[in-house]
Amino acid sequence: MVHLTSDPEILAQAAALRARWESAEGQALLHGIVAAARAGGAWRTASSLPLVEDVENRRDLRGAPLDDVDLGGADLSDAALDFASLERATLAGADLRDAQMNFAWLAQADLGAARLEGCLMQRADCRCADFSAAQMAGVVLSGSDLTGARLVGADLRGAVLMGTRTEGADFSNADLTDARQAPFGEAG
Repeated sequence: MVHLTSDPEILAQAAALRARWESAEGQALLHGIVAAARAGGAWRTASSLPLVEDVENRRDLRGAPLDDVDLGGADLSDAALDFASLERATLAGADLRDAQMNFAWLAQADLGAARLEGCLMQRADCRCADFSAAQMAGVVLSGSDLTGARLVGADLRGAVLMGTRTEGADFSNADLTDARQAPFGEAG
């Protein structure tokens, strides 16, 4: 897991959010949420999970350990996934519209054909992730790392890529109409 910040306050927040899922209750809750999201059913995080009241709609997966989990086609729209670890996860065809995924770890994740319109993914680690044919209109990827990522045929109309690392990323046939871009280190 690569941290895209060295801010001790942000790192402490990430640790507190991850710790919520380490108990037997937290793990059982996460298992139930994953099953419901895969089935396309309605889900909310139980009020017994610490800090859940910070998320108005209770779709709280902040800090969740979801590495290598198959969430293909899952309904994660409007979910709070800040600081979630989704390395090598399968999210192909998932609905992540309007989700918050700031500081999320998505390295080597499969997000092919995922719906990410309006998603906030600031400072996310997306190294070598596959966003091929993903619907990403209006996504905010400011300060994120897309090094080696595949965005072949992705719809990035109106996306914000200010300060995003894109070395070796494949944007073949991607629609970048009205996307706002500036190289890493030059974002205002």
